[in-house]
Amino acid sequence: MSIKGFVRGIAITVVVVFLLLHTGLQVGRDAAVQWLLDQGASEAKIYAVSINWFTGKVKLSGVVVKTPDQPDLRLDRLQIAVDYPALLQQRILINDVTLNGVALYLHEQANAEPRQFAIGPVALPGPAAEPSAEESTEASAWQFGLAQVRVSDFSWQSQLQEGSHQLHIDHAALDTFYTWQEDAITHLAIQGAINGAGFSLDTEAQPLPKTKRSELHLKLSRLPVHSFTAPFLPELQATLSTDLVLTIVADDNISIIQNGEIQLDDVAWVTNEMSASQRSLTWKGKTNFAMSAGKPESVTLDGHLNLSRLGLTAAAAQVNLSGGQWQGSTALDFTDTGLNKVGVTGQVDLTELGLTAEGMQVELDTAGWQGNTAVNFMPTGMDQVDVTGTLRMSALEMVADAINVQLDNGGWQGRSVIDFNASGADQVALNGQLNAAQLRYQMPERLEAQVNAIDWQGAVALMLQQQPVAIRGDEGALTLQGVAVKALKGDQALVNLAQARLSGIGLALPEELTLTELLATGLELSPQPDATLAALDLSVTDVDFSLGERLAVARIDLQNLKVKEQLSVAKQPQSVARFQAGLATLSADNDNAANVNASATAAEPALRVEVNELLVSGDSRVMFTDNSTKPPFSTEMLIDKARLQGVDSGSQSSAQFELALRLNNFTTFDLSGATDMAGGGENANWEGALKQLDLPRLSPYSIEYTGYYLQNGQLALHSSGQLDSGQISGKNEIKIHRLDVEPVDQEQMAKFSKQLSMPLGTAISVLQDSDDNIDLDIPISGSLDDPNFGFQSVVTRLAGKGLKKAAFSILLKSLEPYGTLISMAAGAVQDGSFISLDPVVFAPGGAELDDYAQGYLTKIESLLTERKGMRLNICGQAVQQDQVLIRAELEEQNSQRKTPFTVEELQVLEQQQLINLAQQRSDLIKQQLTVNIPGERLFSCFPVPSLDDPQAKPTATLGL
Repeated sequence: MSIKGFVRGIAITVVVVFLLLHTGLQVGRDAAVQWLLDQGASEAKIYAVSINWFTGKVKLSGVVVKTPDQPDLRLDRLQIAVDYPALLQQRILINDVTLNGVALYLHEQANAEPRQFAIGPVALPGPAAEPSAEESTEASAWQFGLAQVRVSDFSWQSQLQEGSHQLHIDHAALDTFYTWQEDAITHLAIQGAINGAGFSLDTEAQPLPKTKRSELHLKLSRLPVHSFTAPFLPELQATLSTDLVLTIVADDNISIIQNGEIQLDDVAWVTNEMSASQRSLTWKGKTNFAMSAGKPESVTLDGHLNLSRLGLTAAAAQVNLSGGQWQGSTALDFTDTGLNKVGVTGQVDLTELGLTAEGMQVELDTAGWQGNTAVNFMPTGMDQVDVTGTLRMSALEMVADAINVQLDNGGWQGRSVIDFNASGADQVALNGQLNAAQLRYQMPERLEAQVNAIDWQGAVALMLQQQPVAIRGDEGALTLQGVAVKALKGDQALVNLAQARLSGIGLALPEELTLTELLATGLELSPQPDATLAALDLSVTDVDFSLGERLAVARIDLQNLKVKEQLSVAKQPQSVARFQAGLATLSADNDNAANVNASATAAEPALRVEVNELLVSGDSRVMFTDNSTKPPFSTEMLIDKARLQGVDSGSQSSAQFELALRLNNFTTFDLSGATDMAGGGENANWEGALKQLDLPRLSPYSIEYTGYYLQNGQLALHSSGQLDSGQISGKNEIKIHRLDVEPVDQEQMAKFSKQLSMPLGTAISVLQDSDDNIDLDIPISGSLDDPNFGFQSVVTRLAGKGLKKAAFSILLKSLEPYGTLISMAAGAVQDGSFISLDPVVFAPGGAELDDYAQGYLTKIESLLTERKGMRLNICGQAVQQDQVLIRAELEEQNSQRKTPFTVEELQVLEQQQLINLAQQRSDLIKQQLTVNIPGERLFSCFPVPSLDDPQAKPTATLGL
């Protein structure tokens, strides 16, 4: 064959091949259309299919597939360019892939088992069978490369059991992926929308080297999370927005670094048991995750978390949070056995937190935490939690069934450590400062307590696994300011405290509590305007308290003590009663509480109390008003000194005491001694002195007890005595100067005079000397067990038995050796006397004074001279012995008369002579006494003969 014929043959062959290829493409296009129709499409069209055999370009355009009741499938343009020369190197290199105008629809065949999926009318094959072991797994010598992929107007819809999804890609580009060039950097960029949420994705990656690197930048705007989570979390509703950069480095170890922002909006979770809502949650920051050998190695987070409008409602609780944020860093370290350590550094802020649970409601305006937290783990669980930082909160209110707590501001700054063992939390150690401002605690209708400021500093440890829980602490300090406690029933204030500081607090609970010093200022009991029961400053040092066993105090100092009390008309202490009534209202069931307390007291041993020294210092005073007297009695006592030393309720040893008072600026009272009152109260001794007591101030009591007003007078008292085995023995030396009384209450005067057996004025006249002084030595005796040994009985003994005994003593001493017959009448006798002295004895029928009578009257004259207020009643007497002599004389005289008297006349003469004799005796005594005694102090009575007793002696009675 000639060359020309060979060429012609080749040309004809080539033309035939090209014709066959072109015809094959058209036949293939028609076959594809028919196949689509056979699959169920109602209409299928492929506009054009072309292959450039010289350049390696394949084009497909105008593909449309319509299926009843389904979205149309379409492909506007697909172009693929293959690099022929690369085939010679066993490389499949696609230089360009262009995809434009694509719409795909993935759906699931109804009621198919196993599940069947289809794109449009075309059913997708099921899962491929596992390759048999005999198939070759040798790597192919061919390699693949992709230079560029461009996608635009790409839509994807899916309708599956899990839900419906839509993906739309506006633009997408991929380049530089070569399996023979491992270090090539592959770029991928996508911009579009998924389920209606716009997104963009930009990546740079090296997916082929051993150490793989990838950086991904994802932006997502308001993706409805429910569209993806509905199959497994149907209750969740939320939208997700992101602006994230992820950097991934993977070889034997994997490192993932996230940087950017994640935001969840309109979060809602609703079930039958609970519902939760969250308006917005935003995380902005950096996360670093590292893995080694398939296990996590470390996780670090550094950023800012914001959330707003959190709401949580469960069957028995509800939580609401207006806003919250966290800013800081968190680090998690892992070992082969798991999580090893968690470290958190940063700040948490919460606003408007509300919690409502069964029987309780909590409201918190703001709260914040700033500091460091370290959590260490051991193979069996948690090992230690170590927290250091500052906690603050404001406007806290907690309301429960029986309490209401409010706090304006509070905070904690310090370190807290919780140690764990195999059984759980073992020990909690706190070291720092706790403070609170405007804390209010209320028990409805019972108690309200308020503290303006609280400050605690110190270290405390709680041993949680001991029974009971043990509390240990050393050198703690607590400061309180503005404390007020009030009983709500009756709006009764109980206690006010301006400030208190407790230092050196040592805790060894439940066994022991120690305190180095307590300083309290502005302490008020039952505070009320102008009627506060007690106000003072308090200092206590070295307190050692063993629970239920012993309370030991080195020193208690009551400084600037002010006590103010009033007795009501019914003699009830008003401020004390008000305070007790307020305390009584604090118990919901006073009777039951009393019974419980009584039972507890009977069952438990008495607490031993030891006080080394108790004193009152500073400007201390007692103000007392007694409204039960008329007029009311009022006094003010200044406490110059008050000290009690060596008190011990568990010992019979005596405590020493000293007391120095000033009353109304001039009166002083000093008392000292010893007593074992705390240890049983059966032994004591005392010595005291009262000076310059102005008696008119005591007139209200004098009127009440005696009926007399103390017009004038001043009293001094020296008292001493002792108590032995409950029996009292002592004496009171009383000096009264210029006492003058005025009668006020006749009825009370009569009662007191009957008790005293004489008027008080008479007793004073006997007791006063020439200098208007009264000196009394009055013994005191009795028993502590005697129910009548009290204040009023002491007054009665002093005023009654004391005065009576003193009057007898003075008269006996003044009239010695003549005072052999002195008595006190129960009431005034006929001549008005209340004290009967020895009578002056006369010879029968005579009116002369013998030497004895004259000496006796001299003593009486001295007594009257010494006591200028004393008055003497003189009553001459005529008796039967006088009558016998006078009658005999009259009868003798009558026998000598020319005209004798009749019997009746003789009787009249006898009676008259008896009266004259009695009057002569009285006049004789008065005549002798008026030499030195004013006559106005001497009184004679009308003589009445006393003729009944034949043994009666002729006398003149003397009475005071």
